[in-house]
Amino acid sequence: MGSLLEPGATSATVAVQERGDCVVWTTAVLAVNAADTHPPVCDSTTTGTGATTVIVGSATDDAPGDSGIASVILDPLSTNLLLSVGGEGGFEPGQSSVEFFLSLESPGLGGSGSAIVTDLSGKTCRVGAAFTAISEGTVSNEPLFVDRGQGVKLFAEAGNATTSDVAVVDASPPGPDDAACLPACFDFASRALVLTVESPIDGLTNVSYDIDIPYDPNLRLLYRHPDAVDSCPYTDITTAVQDIAFDPRLKGGSSWSRVQFVAGRQIASCTPDTVGDRDNDGFSAGPGVDPAVADCDDFNPRIKPTATEVCNGIDDNCDGAVDDLPPLTCGTGACQKTVPSCVGGVPQTCTPGTPTAEICGDGIDNDCDGAVDETLLTSGYLQPVNKDGSSIFTRRRNTTIPFKFRLTNCQGASVPDAVATIDIALVTNGITGTEIETVASSGQANAGNLYRFDPGSNQYIYNLNASSLGSSGTFRVTTTVKNNAAAPTETLTFDVLISIQ
Repeated sequence: MGSLLEPGATSATVAVQERGDCVVWTTAVLAVNAADTHPPVCDSTTTGTGATTVIVGSATDDAPGDSGIASVILDPLSTNLLLSVGGEGGFEPGQSSVEFFLSLESPGLGGSGSAIVTDLSGKTCRVGAAFTAISEGTVSNEPLFVDRGQGVKLFAEAGNATTSDVAVVDASPPGPDDAACLPACFDFASRALVLTVESPIDGLTNVSYDIDIPYDPNLRLLYRHPDAVDSCPYTDITTAVQDIAFDPRLKGGSSWSRVQFVAGRQIASCTPDTVGDRDNDGFSAGPGVDPAVADCDDFNPRIKPTATEVCNGIDDNCDGAVDDLPPLTCGTGACQKTVPSCVGGVPQTCTPGTPTAEICGDGIDNDCDGAVDETLLTSGYLQPVNKDGSSIFTRRRNTTIPFKFRLTNCQGASVPDAVATIDIALVTNGITGTEIETVASSGQANAGNLYRFDPGSNQYIYNLNASSLGSSGTFRVTTTVKNNAAAPTETLTFDVLISIQ
């Protein structure tokens, strides 16, 4: 038997020859193909522009033990996409490579989806495609690529389109060329796709790249211009790494033309081989650099030891901690709350607690007004002044309007030594009250604006000379009470509307 077994063969026929007194029967297994453990490798590029763009996909399955390509099909969830497989020679299952093409079925409409390449062992890879109509002018939160099957999304959050056209995104796993353009101390994030965008969007554009993997603060948004002479390495443009409900969101900004995005992972334990200031921010990284002043991301000028830490999921100031910001405190008394200022790269909001009725003697500001066990409590103005502002008084000579209130501490005892003042301001020349009040007797009008305390009735009283107001109309009467005139520690203010006719 002089030939090798065919791949996949499980038996062979052997011929035995007799030579004299000897029978020679020699067999040898020179190689055994291992099971196919590798998925096919997909890649993509484009030809054409706008709605006529064709995404050219390719896949190979030629590593040792690989079984070959079985099929290329369109994902059933795809919309308005046309798939054609094979070049001039066509395609037969079992080939080690295949070429295929994705385009719009109806160029007047948008479309998205992916081509799924499967090898003979059932393993797959994909090439994604998205065609999105973009109108000239401001672009805001525009989804350019959404593939829930692969768990990757790309949004243009803020930018400008120079004309109306179709933005085209082709997506495929990082290939050898992409790996060669990785910055030092980076690798590709799990499930990351390289998204190549050709669009009418131009100039500085803010983007977000969502990837459906567990949240990792070392994730970075990397980009490059693949057509540029100096397209390598990828540049870190990350301004935020947020932990959102479904997947981490990477945010950043870049100058657009034809541009590529991919999610990279910064290897925390890695030290660059060379010393230098690659991002020209005044701080270097590499062997021999003092860790206290080392740049922890020498590909992003926003990240350096002197940067201000902000809530974005990134160690901005290279102190080894992510979003190490002081907590937020809000509210007073029992309503005071303290919460983390940042969670998963997302700024938090502090909401005070709900006030409750003041409990006398417990040493707590239950009603959250800044005073503990208040010594100034009142139910407001007493008759003949209606608290709802419906009172109408007659402005006659020598007529006074009595403003009266009682003041107690939180234990219900009268407070006779507070300082209370009154202020009156015209609100409108019209009458807004509805109930004419009759003052039984006129008291002596007070001088100035200071209330007097009547110990017999435990009331503070101010007799307002109605004729001194000078005109008819509606007035706001405001009373201010202080428990210590020289150095008040507590102030109480209340008011009411009255009408004078």
